[in-house]
Amino acid sequence: MRCSAVCLLLVVVACGEMRSPSLSATVRADGLVAADLDHVTLWAFGPRRSDGIFVPCSVLVERQLAPDDSRLERLASVEVVVGGATSLGLDGVAPGQNRVVYVEGSTGGVVVANGCAEGVTVESGQTTSVEVTLYRVE
Repeated sequence: MRCSAVCLLLVVVACGEMRSPSLSATVRADGLVAADLDHVTLWAFGPRRSDGIFVPCSVLVERQLAPDDSRLERLASVEVVVGGATSLGLDGVAPGQNRVVYVEGSTGGVVVANGCAEGVTVESGQTTSVEVTLYRVE
């Protein structure tokens, strides 16, 4: 898989500590997928829904659960225009284990690609790096 011009560095910053913990997510897309993208949206979630059920990447990637579902513990989200800023920050991602990082790529308001990383640990005073590859939504 080759990376095209749509390689974004998204930085998720957690607040509250003297030295804030952070999560940096590198988002990659295949050249054919990347050519279709005009927006990329990043979400950071807690590991469980409000009813206590774990949130694996598969339910998000397979679109069984929408990222705006009210049962999800949304820690932060941001949308960027492709070709605009290549790095940005999110406030409010608390340190913790089993964080889920989900990314959607869209064009004209329609999601055409997505990807996810799970089991991410955000530690106080540390930076955690995650790579998320976007694949075409079938």
